[in-house]
Amino acid sequence: MLYGSAGIGNAQTNSNEGKPNVILFLVDDLGWNDTSLPLSGEKTKYNKRYDTPNLEKLARQGITFTNAHSQALCVPSRASLMSGQNSIHNGVVGDYKPTLDKYRNLEIPPGTVLDVRYALPQLLKKNGYKTIHCGKYHLAEYDGGRPTPEDIGFDVNIAGSIIGGPPSYYGSDDFANKKKTKSVKGLEAYHGKDIHLTKALTIEAISEMEKAVNADEPFFLYMAHYAVHTPIMEHKPYMDHVQLEAFEKDAEAKYASMIKGVDVSLGQLMAKVKSLNIDDNTLIIFYSDNGGRVLWRGNQTLYGDYQFNYPLRSGKASIYEGGLRVPAVISWPGRIAAGRQSDAPVIIEDLYPTVINATQTAVPQYYNVDGMDLIQLAKAKKTPASFKNRSLYFYLPYRFEGAVFNGEDFADGGVTPSSAIIKDNWKLIYLHGDKKFELYNLTNDIGETSNVVNDYPKRAENLVLELDAYMRGYNAVHPLLLPERKPLPWPMEAWKSLKIE
Repeated sequence: MLYGSAGIGNAQTNSNEGKPNVILFLVDDLGWNDTSLPLSGEKTKYNKRYDTPNLEKLARQGITFTNAHSQALCVPSRASLMSGQNSIHNGVVGDYKPTLDKYRNLEIPPGTVLDVRYALPQLLKKNGYKTIHCGKYHLAEYDGGRPTPEDIGFDVNIAGSIIGGPPSYYGSDDFANKKKTKSVKGLEAYHGKDIHLTKALTIEAISEMEKAVNADEPFFLYMAHYAVHTPIMEHKPYMDHVQLEAFEKDAEAKYASMIKGVDVSLGQLMAKVKSLNIDDNTLIIFYSDNGGRVLWRGNQTLYGDYQFNYPLRSGKASIYEGGLRVPAVISWPGRIAAGRQSDAPVIIEDLYPTVINATQTAVPQYYNVDGMDLIQLAKAKKTPASFKNRSLYFYLPYRFEGAVFNGEDFADGGVTPSSAIIKDNWKLIYLHGDKKFELYNLTNDIGETSNVVNDYPKRAENLVLELDAYMRGYNAVHPLLLPERKPLPWPMEAWKSLKIE
């Protein structure tokens, strides 16, 4: 079944002349409110705290998506970015080994790995692009470490490996743990130096951009920062501008400095694009791999306990909006209008067809893509029906563990396995462990405070049917109930057992 792939290009150019460069700037764990760019209509207290003038500049040059989503965790999001397929579809759900729920009432089979044949850099490389990976990769299975960035089509791999977070952000630590058994690879030139990982990656990315331009090669730069993932370690030049409330932990200032460092990196890349005189022929995409974190930040926030992503509920690893909504901006001077905002529903797999179409890169006709071209959305005077009427799917089949998670949605150190669908700004969640459902009207209740599943049973059932069909259609990685080892009921089976009228 082909979902949302209308407009995917199949014509490949034969010359590099006129091909746009692409910078895909992905930040790790950056929440919806973790910038100075307001996405909820007015600046929140955290928007006022964080200083990201370069992102604001990018937004003035292009379009901001206020209703953008990723998956709740980095691996499925990154796989969706590289494949154009939802994690239910491609089967890359985040764990590559069988896992047990903490309560031992669910056994979750392992997911698959990314299909390298259709990975975004693989196709771009065939189309004459120099493909550059810089930063966090985290798409390899644990034992063999495959596929590597090179396996999926990157010509250049800077610091990309199996690891999901750096042992240290400091060159003085060799970007490694104390025993040197785990480290960020490929940055040995910075070992022993007083430099932050974010800056080192930026220096390397700029160098590769210059090489490509000097060689007259169009380039695809996947600038995938490790920041602002844990460990929360200050980016020293940017610590002084943050004034904390008396009740806040010092980690909050360090976190703000890391955000500032990422924004400075964005600004340096933008400045280099301009100095190389390629700004009119460079598409820049800014996105985050999942919602903002709650872990490692204590409980007291500017809005009350655990409300780091206010007005959104919860955070990273949760299927509530705090774990899914992310900042997103696209700029392409002369190709899309400047200074616009869109509240159309978009999701991370949209980046694949956006880049594919912008670069006129061929995709095999039999390869089914879920994403939709955001450039088409950006050029439209009003939101096309194809975007208005679309459905977004989310899947977290296993319990994400974390002893330092806290808050109501992180009880006992984890987030419950679940799946969800959003359509027409209504959101239905299927809680696998309890085999129950929640329904929220995101237009009136963006904080997901009032479960109205009993008030709108017909609407809920329609969403259950659609979620069920999508999951069955792609034979989603399916948990087993323990101890009997029976398959978890599909959404419609669970719904029927509840007998909601």
